[in-house]
Amino acid sequence: MKLLLLLPAAALSLGFTLPFGHQQQLSRTGLERSIAAQMNGSPAGRITRSVSCKQLGLASGSTRYGCTLTGMTGTHEHMLAVVDGSTWRADWAPLNG
Repeated sequence: MKLLLLLPAAALSLGFTLPFGHQQQLSRTGLERSIAAQMNGSPAGRITRSVSCKQLGLASGSTRYGCTLTGMTGTHEHMLAVVDGSTWRADWAPLNG
């Protein structure tokens, strides 16, 4: 059952290629879903309650987002995500203090 629920999220994280080689741009909500699916897709089970991202800006064909991940216990983790077409990569924000 869990596998069936993860398939749509996994498809989003891999991205789709449209006909004629045109790539679909990963949206903010698609990015949030993809991050949540990756964080919750391990044998540890559901560890992330929610993911919230805000666009920070554009740079050389990619879009930068600042994201906040809220854990099941209420803790928060901040990360930077760079979206390039239908793929993304995470750059964890430095610790404060």
